[in-house]
Amino acid sequence: QSRATVPAALPPLSLPDPLTPPQWDLLVEVVRSLLEDVGQLFGRRQAQNILRNVLADQSEQLPVLGLVQVDRDGWLRELRSGEMITQSRQEVAEGFVVLITDFERRCALLLGEERARQMISLALHEYQEELAELGIAVNSA
Repeated sequence: QSRATVPAALPPLSLPDPLTPPQWDLLVEVVRSLLEDVGQLFGRRQAQNILRNVLADQSEQLPVLGLVQVDRDGWLRELRSGEMITQSRQEVAEGFVVLITDFERRCALLLGEERARQMISLALHEYQEELAELGIAVNSA
């Protein structure tokens, strides 16, 4: 009579290369800076609302974007504290690229495509190296 051996405890499931707290802090800072820069052109509330709409519209396709919201002061916040650092760095980077790309597309409706592209590029420029370490390429203006 053979019996299957069942381990007493399964090792915890861990995601390959999870986002680190400093990487999450960087993304929060980048989004805040972006909203501040865009807000100077057509209003902070309008910029925040555009980003909120992007998060709402994209979160179904990219669940990682459903884990965050933009608070009333323009900061990206987790819905449940500590959840972003349990996510795959790659998935977060992909979500961030979609977030910024869609944000730029929507800003282009108000500013024109060229102006929106330049504005986003300038806002992200100072974070270019850190974002590249996350796998996010920033196009130059």
